[in-house]
Amino acid sequence: MKRFTLLLCSFIVAFTVGGCKKWLDVGSKTDVVQTDMFSNEQGFMDAMSGVYYTMAGNALYGDKLSMSFLDVLAHCYDIKSSKYTNYEYNLDYGSNTYYLDATPQAIIKNVWDTMYYAIANDNNILANIDAQQAVFNDNNYKLMKGEALGLRAFMHFDLLRMFGPSYLTEPHTKSIPYVTKFSGKIVTPLYTVAAVTDSVIKDLLQAEQLLQDDDLQTQSVDNSWINNRKCHFNKLAVEATLARVYLYRGDKDQALQHALNVINSGRLRFVTATEMQISQQGAKADYSYSVEQIFSLYKDNIQDMVLHHFSFSGFNNSVPSQLTNQHAPDDNGGYVELLYETSSGGATDIRYLYGWSPYYTSGSAYWYISKYTQTYAKEQKLVPLIRLPEMYYIAAECSTDPVAALGYLNTVRTARAIKALPDGLTAADFQQEIFKEYQKEFIAEGQLFYYYKRRNESYIVDNNQTAQLPTSRAMYVFPLPADEISVGGR
Repeated sequence: MKRFTLLLCSFIVAFTVGGCKKWLDVGSKTDVVQTDMFSNEQGFMDAMSGVYYTMAGNALYGDKLSMSFLDVLAHCYDIKSSKYTNYEYNLDYGSNTYYLDATPQAIIKNVWDTMYYAIANDNNILANIDAQQAVFNDNNYKLMKGEALGLRAFMHFDLLRMFGPSYLTEPHTKSIPYVTKFSGKIVTPLYTVAAVTDSVIKDLLQAEQLLQDDDLQTQSVDNSWINNRKCHFNKLAVEATLARVYLYRGDKDQALQHALNVINSGRLRFVTATEMQISQQGAKADYSYSVEQIFSLYKDNIQDMVLHHFSFSGFNNSVPSQLTNQHAPDDNGGYVELLYETSSGGATDIRYLYGWSPYYTSGSAYWYISKYTQTYAKEQKLVPLIRLPEMYYIAAECSTDPVAALGYLNTVRTARAIKALPDGLTAADFQQEIFKEYQKEFIAEGQLFYYYKRRNESYIVDNNQTAQLPTSRAMYVFPLPADEISVGGR
């Protein structure tokens, strides 16, 4: 890995009992004397909060890896040419020169640099935490070390899913560095795809042991670190990520077991149709499915992203935002209706009924995603990274019992207020139904691109739900930054 100048950010963190940790005030990037930073528990808390803050930034999960870039690659949106051509990225869809334009290259390099910056700060915590166990109160040492190991695995796995080839096709091809040391002087070599997943699993299993007493529902005035655990990399986030990684490797038995560990935990439930509505009594809508979130990030400036991507007024109240789906009013012929299959029973789907907001103009309607809308929204300013339905989809894909598999998938469909699928589907048809659920469920969350890549699908379905766009290795594998290649990358 290239020699980054690794500087630890100093963060002033506002902790609240009723909401997620709010990373509001950010200091400048300056050298921090480690003995001062980690001389007390609050220093570790501030350093860990800095990692979460970096992850929630626009370069990573607060925009590009959730609501915009990855879903543009998966063709989830009707991109409005009136605002940007190919959504700022100038991507040459269907070619082998996917990321040659300067704009996507800059975005991809920023993802790489920012994620490894977050990993470096995470590694700095891990380099100091064992020697400082005495400064921690309660169970906070195990909680924080478990979170740090889990986050290191989580971030490396997503880097692999972007910059490495699919495990299905090239498990022994070099991909990315797996960085475990806090040092700007050591060049970490590229690991193979299989070796990265080995390291991810190793970190996650260690995190699993450290977080075994993590109670996701505890609240404490005296110990803020145990509050609102869904905004920390908690024990269910570890289990869910293990399910993802094992599925990526094709180990369906292990993937099923870890998905069931989440499902059977009793800590999560599905949102109801009533909770998705804004009541006359002033109750706020749970647009982000907060009760289903396994792991999420707090993003203070999320309203800027809503205006930029998902509102008719557009950013700075100028022109319509670019990430939309369009339909003709009430004719069941538009993109949103096709996505949710409203002509064949999907009109009752709560994701269709409450997940989109229309703006009508000149006889047409532009539909904008409501998932991140802040007005009248419950649990504001959260970006979900892992949610409960994915565990049911993994269980459905991995179960060898057709009855059980169908039951897992129908559990989500019933919760979304659409009819259950019948018995007797072929394996191909059943997998197609899982795919359609990924399309409906995770729009603006960045997960569909990973689905395509994991299965090495030969085509991507365009947002109009009719066109099949051919894929390529060049599209699935992000190019390494040029300076990474110069120090020995592929």
